[in-house]
Amino acid sequence: MAGDAAHTNPPYLGQGACSGVRDAANLTWKFDLVLRGLTDTSLLDTYESERRPHAQQNMLDSRSLGVVANTSNPVKAAVRDLLFKFHLTPKPKFPVLADGVLARAVDGKPMRQAGSLAPQGRITVDGRTMRFDEHVGFNFALVTNAEVADELPADLRAALQAVGVRFVELAPPSGVSQGDHVLDVDGVYAPFLKSLDADVVLMRPDFVVYGHADRAGLSHLAESLLQQLQYTSTRAQHPAISVLCP
Repeated sequence: MAGDAAHTNPPYLGQGACSGVRDAANLTWKFDLVLRGLTDTSLLDTYESERRPHAQQNMLDSRSLGVVANTSNPVKAAVRDLLFKFHLTPKPKFPVLADGVLARAVDGKPMRQAGSLAPQGRITVDGRTMRFDEHVGFNFALVTNAEVADELPADLRAALQAVGVRFVELAPPSGVSQGDHVLDVDGVYAPFLKSLDADVVLMRPDFVVYGHADRAGLSHLAESLLQQLQYTSTRAQHPAISVLCP
């Protein structure tokens, strides 16, 4: 189902085990929601539509690098070595998700930056400094500028919490951390929001960017996630399963 059971990767980009980790990270949060009765089993269908193109592109890039590394033509090898010597070799562009559980633009395509990996930085919460993923765990994360999350209606906030969304409110530069009101120690998340022209970014449990919005679009962004998960408050609720996933 995952990793080398689903695909065998050439070794040249070191993406074999990495692809396996991505497979597991993609599947685990979906199984969690399905087994807790919070979403329909159709969510599991997005595993292939999200992971197959991503893994395939890494395979093709790995194979291309293998051709470069193993060339036996002395002329081609000399040109290759010169390009490496003067740092003129292009780097493979890391693929992003192009389909699946992602926020959509008006044309139905994933919005800008949706499907890419979110940045990782250190934050301070209640006086303790840690990495972002240590704070939110293997959950959805709604990262907002100060007081933006207050725009959410109570029922919508409750629905987000039911599917495991953690609220992370960035403290103003001169503020203090308290609860989920956090300090952006490395200056990662505030600039990331600014680069998106957004007040909020919603990350999936596998740290793929689901989507982003300004203050006025927050509720629409949250509703779109719940719609894609086919969440309803009447679904049976079960405790979260224990998962082990890097």
